[in-house]
Amino acid sequence: MAGQPTDTLPTALGFGRGALTATAEAAADAEAAADARQRLGAPAADPGELRRVLLEQLAGGAQDEQIARRLGVSLRTVRRRVADLMTELGASSRFQAGVEATRRGWL
Repeated sequence: MAGQPTDTLPTALGFGRGALTATAEAAADAEAAADARQRLGAPAADPGELRRVLLEQLAGGAQDEQIARRLGVSLRTVRRRVADLMTELGASSRFQAGVEATRRGWL
């Protein structure tokens, strides 16, 4: 492989540029999920950060099961945290929670 241009090395190893980009993106997503998981599950988590993580997921249309998978926490934990957030916002639906969070400048 010596003497090959560096941009063809990934191809020579069986990876296309897309595969390396996808791998880098997956690593970044895994790191972000680990950070969010730590914030979500940590008892001393910053309440503002916790709100932001959950609201971003909810605003993206994610269901509780999807959020739990992405963050690597239990479904029960996600449901409890979402219920707490909705109570804090005085909302009876996810839509109302989004509207109120936007009104308060949280999103």
